[in-house]
Amino acid sequence: MTGSPNTSSRDPIALAQVAANPSIEAAVAAVRDFLEMEVAFASEFVGDHQVLRQISGDTESFGGVAVGASVPSSHLYCRRIIAGELPRLITDVRGHELARLVPITDMLGIGAFVSVPITLSDGDHYGTLCAASRHPEPRLEDRDVQFLHVLARMIGDQVERERLTRRTRELEVQAAAVTTLSVALAARDGYTGDHSEAVVRLAVEVGRQLGLGEAELIDVERAALLHDIGKLAIPDAILHKDRPLDAAEWGVMRRHPILGAQLIAGVPSLEHLQPVLRAEHERWDGGGYPDGLAGEAIPLPARIVFVCDAYHAMTSDRPYRRALGHECALAEIEAGAGSQFCPTTSRALLTVLAGDRRVAA
Repeated sequence: MTGSPNTSSRDPIALAQVAANPSIEAAVAAVRDFLEMEVAFASEFVGDHQVLRQISGDTESFGGVAVGASVPSSHLYCRRIIAGELPRLITDVRGHELARLVPITDMLGIGAFVSVPITLSDGDHYGTLCAASRHPEPRLEDRDVQFLHVLARMIGDQVERERLTRRTRELEVQAAAVTTLSVALAARDGYTGDHSEAVVRLAVEVGRQLGLGEAELIDVERAALLHDIGKLAIPDAILHKDRPLDAAEWGVMRRHPILGAQLIAGVPSLEHLQPVLRAEHERWDGGGYPDGLAGEAIPLPARIVFVCDAYHAMTSDRPYRRALGHECALAEIEAGAGSQFCPTTSRALLTVLAGDRRVAA
């Protein structure tokens, strides 16, 4: 193919068009138009494969490859280019001693290839932005690679915006589901609703003390708010009994973690919390219920909620007993660390309570 006689003036025009319509489709089309190569594409690394996310050009000449196609990375140039084993611009693939040996060269008859990584703000490689022709392209030069770098940054930004939008929508749906369930629980049992809110405050502070990230803290918050949601399925005669439960009643009550996990199984935005809700009454030493999990086999959010739940329950009045004082409850938590409670989460709770008594209110 022959190059454009005025490519230098096309750079800002192509970039302005993409900036006005910041999409992966527009960026890929701009690459093909600017480089005047037969095909351009954006791919995503998925495990040891590359998946085509957008493609523009004469796909029929390249075996009819389409969006969604998944190819082993070992068959392609891109991973080798990122690793520095191949240059980002290969004007004559068959004339390059290493590139000509890559399987895709003969599979699709590649003559020229250019590729740059699509890098996200955290430094991770999302995938690559590439262009290919079936014939050598000696006219291509480093400035063409730089043009691809600019567009790859635009694509990276767009990918992160789309991920943020999806995550925001997921959190909104999740929050709505949590609110609906927690309101239902509060209407059924006022103590349980207020108790869950108090456990949320403690659990989030403990999560922060442990250095959890924002996404992990959201899961801790949701789990704390919903940890008693299975009590919606417990009969009123047991849930509202003003005396200690007998053995048979405790058998029913101890099913509430299973019932809670089953309840959120039907809520897509919350179903990932099923193992947490099921394990909220498991003990560090394996003596808890319903599955007898022990140690780190218990999900961390469940361990956090369990110790915070225990502290708030001990310091709350119930119809059948008076609340323990704050100091007595702290002593119980400390004594149970390493047996009833996870030692790490217990220490974190004690640190939180020592630093700010208001969070326990």
